[in-house]
Amino acid sequence: MLKILNELYTRIDRWAFDAVTDYRACRIVNILREALKDGDTILDCGCGSMYIPQLLENRAGVRAFGTDIIKLNQVHPRFCICNGANLSFSDGSFDSVFLAFVLHHTVDQEQTIQECLRVARRRVIILEDVFYNRLELELLKRLDVLGNHVISNDMPYPFTFQTPSGWRTLFAGLNARVTVEKGIRPIPWRPSRHRMFVLEKDV
Repeated sequence: MLKILNELYTRIDRWAFDAVTDYRACRIVNILREALKDGDTILDCGCGSMYIPQLLENRAGVRAFGTDIIKLNQVHPRFCICNGANLSFSDGSFDSVFLAFVLHHTVDQEQTIQECLRVARRRVIILEDVFYNRLELELLKRLDVLGNHVISNDMPYPFTFQTPSGWRTLFAGLNARVTVEKGIRPIPWRPSRHRMFVLEKDV
């Protein structure tokens, strides 16, 4: 009986996780579509299972590629294992590159963004968790581990979250202009803050 209850709990837990993941992915796709154009080529840097790029192909008419340091997608022909700080693409390979809640998993955020700008022809789109005080930072750390431990045990957790002003300071040293900064809600009931930044390349 205990074994059956454990299996049932695992199935319910997995169903709930998948349902929230699907809902969040659809909202992220809707957010990203605002900065993309039909026919764009895009790179999802830190794409996980390639779920969001595939949704974008279906709903936004783009051609999507993905990279990650963890191999969660075994079959997609446009996925490769690649570190965001050293991308295996030539300059200007994609119209847009986006990092969806990835940068707080990286140690050298500036180098990663510079690499994304290098391989982008037009823009880099960043979605990130942000905080305003120590309490919000500690909450983000716990939510990050809780939300990602079921995805992969290889997930890095440097917890390099930034305040909105911290991101602005970092962007000020880049060869790009912040054309969009706004609050977003990928999961409306999640007790944390989120921002979208669009960096247009200076040409």
